[in-house]
Amino acid sequence: MARNLVRAHPCDGPTLRGGRCLRPRLSPPCADHTPHALARRVEPDPWTRRPEPLRAPRRRGLSLRALLPTPWPVPVDAPGNAEHVRHWLTPRARAAVDCFASLLPAERWRRVCSPAHRADCPTLEALARVCESPTAVTVGALRRIADDGLVDLAPTPEHRIARDLARAKEEQLGLRAFVPGAAVERPGPHLADLALSLRLLGVLACAVQGRARWCPCLATLLARGPLPEPTAVFDLATRFATPYGPGSGA
Repeated sequence: MARNLVRAHPCDGPTLRGGRCLRPRLSPPCADHTPHALARRVEPDPWTRRPEPLRAPRRRGLSLRALLPTPWPVPVDAPGNAEHVRHWLTPRARAAVDCFASLLPAERWRRVCSPAHRADCPTLEALARVCESPTAVTVGALRRIADDGLVDLAPTPEHRIARDLARAKEEQLGLRAFVPGAAVERPGPHLADLALSLRLLGVLACAVQGRARWCPCLATLLARGPLPEPTAVFDLATRFATPYGPGSGA
């Protein structure tokens, strides 16, 4: 039996991840890698399941359903957002975001910075919206998130991250209260800091783990304007850390 000595060339067509198809084809490119086929293909969002509310909520804490002013964040495929993150996440911006590592336990920091993990960005966006709820200030959301968390949300890593950051903010406010002549702190700006921090960690997780095009935290930040500069991110992280130095009063 005669052997076919014709060598199959690789397809070399573009893939959805920006690479080139290496499947052998005698007549490249593959039919499913043409630009028209790529335009017709729609990938599902990477978070197919949302956290289910607890059937028996805990007694102490805030209610997620009562504070969430909008429905649960739904990821929308926006390929252009990945390009925004690629230009924003420079070494300086990454170093500024890494300042949050000192505020979180090692296993929860790896949740948002390691490519091997899979952070739940819609939950981070939902928690950020809770901090921006119109009633968050009146119910003392910052202190109650730090102490008890949300009664109807399971203790997921993202829930624990929000509580860790709230505790760091509460500890700093407690130290400031002992500074002579300190003014009364309003909780509104501190809840805004917490919401922005949660969204930045969501952007970092999606950028590192390859899901920036679906990232709801990134979509919210881009809808409000450009992403913060590295100096602004660093200043945000220091507002959670314990104040030290000559002018800190510590």
